[in-house]
Amino acid sequence: IKKSITQYEYHCMCKQAVIVSSIIHNKIKKGKIYKCVRCHNLLTNGERIIKTGFSRESPNQTTKTRTLD
Repeated sequence: IKKSITQYEYHCMCKQAVIVSSIIHNKIKKGKIYKCVRCHNLLTNGERIIKTGFSRESPNQTTKTRTLD
């Protein structure tokens, strides 16, 4: 599967980072409200932290898993 994975780090009042996928990140940007499970405050200030290349190698070994910055 040639799927790119991006993760975002969000912050809340308990000062512990919450890592979300790009799907959740896009929903937050469109106005959906997500809250921290620990402190129940809104998640804010999302920033991209990890961009990964393909999630799995191809069956014929032509595409390798890799990490991009």
